[in-house]
Amino acid sequence: MNIINLNKIKFFLSTPRKISVGLALLKIIRAFLSVYIVMLSAKYFGASLERDAWVLGGSVVLMFTQLFFGPINETFRAKFVHIREEQGDRRLADSHSSLMGGIVLVSLIIILSGEFFPDVICSVFAPGFTESQKNVFSIMLRWLLPSLLINEITIIWIAVLNAYDSYYIPDIYSFVSGGINVVCVILLTGYIGIYSLIASSYISTIILLIILLRKIHRRNHSLLLLSLPRWEKVKPFIFISLPFYLTFVFGQIHLTIEKMLCTYIGEGSVSILDYARKFIDMPRSVIFGVVSTVLTPLLANLYSNKREDEFFDETTRFIRMIYLGVFPLVILFTVCPREMVELLLFRGQFMKEYIDVTAETLFWFGFGIIGIVFINVAGQAQIAKKQSFRFAVIASLIAIVSAVLNLLFFESLKIIIFPITWGGTLFLGGMYMYLSGKERRREKYVTVLKLLSVSIFILAAGFMIKEHLLLKLAVFNEYNNIFIIASTFMLSGILYLLLLYFLKFEEVIFAKNFVMRMVSRYIVSRK
Repeated sequence: MNIINLNKIKFFLSTPRKISVGLALLKIIRAFLSVYIVMLSAKYFGASLERDAWVLGGSVVLMFTQLFFGPINETFRAKFVHIREEQGDRRLADSHSSLMGGIVLVSLIIILSGEFFPDVICSVFAPGFTESQKNVFSIMLRWLLPSLLINEITIIWIAVLNAYDSYYIPDIYSFVSGGINVVCVILLTGYIGIYSLIASSYISTIILLIILLRKIHRRNHSLLLLSLPRWEKVKPFIFISLPFYLTFVFGQIHLTIEKMLCTYIGEGSVSILDYARKFIDMPRSVIFGVVSTVLTPLLANLYSNKREDEFFDETTRFIRMIYLGVFPLVILFTVCPREMVELLLFRGQFMKEYIDVTAETLFWFGFGIIGIVFINVAGQAQIAKKQSFRFAVIASLIAIVSAVLNLLFFESLKIIIFPITWGGTLFLGGMYMYLSGKERRREKYVTVLKLLSVSIFILAAGFMIKEHLLLKLAVFNEYNNIFIIASTFMLSGILYLLLLYFLKFEEVIFAKNFVMRMVSRYIVSRK
């Protein structure tokens, strides 16, 4: 039995695609726990002022993280591999310790500034709030700001482990983290209210930090050293990330404008937008996790060794694999948004009047998943090729166009303008980034045409199945939302797999062989 279990583990470590499948499975399972946490949040906190303040406070922490460290986080894995392969472990340790010293110093300056001058931040992020509402936001902000340093160290240490081909620890631990979040919300909400979300976040992140520290110490303990930041040491990480500072500045301006406009729409609007976005966070975390964890170091290695054909093949394979893997969620979010909201959120403090607007917002967010796939994979390919500037310009234009459209149309379209502009600009930017390269253009156009053709056909079929069959049958079913969601997923999924098989997508063969291996191994283990 132990040998069989060991073989199962080795199967998920044998190739980049199998590692990606393993990570995706872990993230999908973790996503179900995340859904339950969102359900608890809707039940206990609804779309209240306190939850608006919590979302805005988290957005401030994210804004500072992305603005000051986002470009480094984006390029760290690739540069880490470049330095290790080209200059050796000693230079790598010196550069890393100096970089970590700079991260700690900058984080402390941001945290102390926010603790002493929270009113300035409140005025920028919540101009539509009254003074009493800003006071609630200010208290929440002071509790959340210290998480900036802890979260950033965690991000860097996870990237270090990824660069040493250690992929699963953070995702395995995420189950423990999710469990801690659930327990804290259930047990502490009655005593400290929404601050139970903050408590659970700190507890789970600190535990993860300790686990990462132990793992890195075993791999290369010199990477845990901390030194004062020196320019010649941090320069390699800064230079490769410079083009992305432009991207992240515009990206954070875009998000700040979005949050500001939400505070003018009315109390609860920030929470409603956040609830709809939580659904999209599930596939987005899978996409970003697989791409940044597996693909970026792989492509950086291929590029460093001048294996251009393999570089292109892996990029295209990952686009196909991730696109086809997450598309079933696009079907659910666009075909059954109201049923999803009613089933998962409509309870406790989440009022009936929030359902329609949350569902409509989720509908438009669903289409944005397609753009996420292309922008992430094509963007990481540019980073691995040390051509970050092109990605930075396109990403900046995406943020600028989206922000301008939000400012122009938010009064007439309200909340739904945000997912429409977000999804539309991501789709166009991602398509341009992938298709505009000179290498093997015909193959790229064929790939995109096949993927979009499958998407349009399956979505049209999904809408027809729901409108002309399932809604009529649902009136005879006591659990009509569950019936519609499950039936849509099953019927559309069967049609989806048949179409992929008919069009001879290699991912279907890969999936079939994977299932057959797992079944055969299970049969052997039972014997």
